[in-house]
Amino acid sequence: MINIVHGKIPKWYDKECHYEEASYQDSPNAIATNRLIEKILKKHKVKSVVDFTCGTGSQVFLLLNHGFHVVGSDISRGMLGIAKKKAKHQKNE
Repeated sequence: MINIVHGKIPKWYDKECHYEEASYQDSPNAIATNRLIEKILKKHKVKSVVDFTCGTGSQVFLLLNHGFHVVGSDISRGMLGIAKKKAKHQKNE
């Protein structure tokens, strides 16, 4: 289950959300980060995660797809909008 929360943020941050999504999601950095996060969580037998800076949901969806219960939160409405679209897309697959 994905619960996405938002707050107030300067307008410029929301304008950058599409750039963030395009530049990060499939980068070598993102892949390495995701692998490390999953490894640490499994090592400590974590089953539930709260991602307070989930952005567009890169780690949220990775962890969901690997069996974790995840709640994502961010202060950017734009990034959360992208995360919500991703969630809908995953539900329809």
